[in-house]
Amino acid sequence: MVGTNDDAVTFYSERNQPIPRIVPPDSYPVSAVAFYGYMSRSSAPNLPTHHLIVFDLVLTNKGNGYNKGDGIFIAPVTGVYAFHFSVCVIPGPESPWAMLELTRNGNALGSTFEESKSSGYGAYHCSSTLVISDVVVGDHIFIRTNQATRGPIYSGGSGGTSFSGWLLFR
Repeated sequence: MVGTNDDAVTFYSERNQPIPRIVPPDSYPVSAVAFYGYMSRSSAPNLPTHHLIVFDLVLTNKGNGYNKGDGIFIAPVTGVYAFHFSVCVIPGPESPWAMLELTRNGNALGSTFEESKSSGYGAYHCSSTLVISDVVVGDHIFIRTNQATRGPIYSGGSGGTSFSGWLLFR
């Protein structure tokens, strides 16, 4: 059932109870949360296990939850979030590879792996993962190596290793 007034449309449940809207019709929610960043340059080669990856070039940071200094997103509101991250390596003689994982308060939520078995040089190879997770205000979300890497993690002006997240709903 639908009811209307001058400012909004109200939906009602089967029990005739109003169902609240998540987003008001003509406003940008104050609690909007979204961030996107990437590494400004490639990492040092052979990073150790559980090395935190810092995405220092931040293009979007609604809600100011992501810290480009330490690479940690601290959830400003409780809700269901989507997180996307990618890892890139450049082909080389050592067959470089890297595995990154998304963590919430130090516990793994998902991972992605990329390896380049090519012995030549050329374009970088990337893989990515999307994770949907319940997050509580104050949770620390970050990307780290799952195990020691072989070779550097690639990133640069033409793209590369990145991390993003956004609030789906509260």
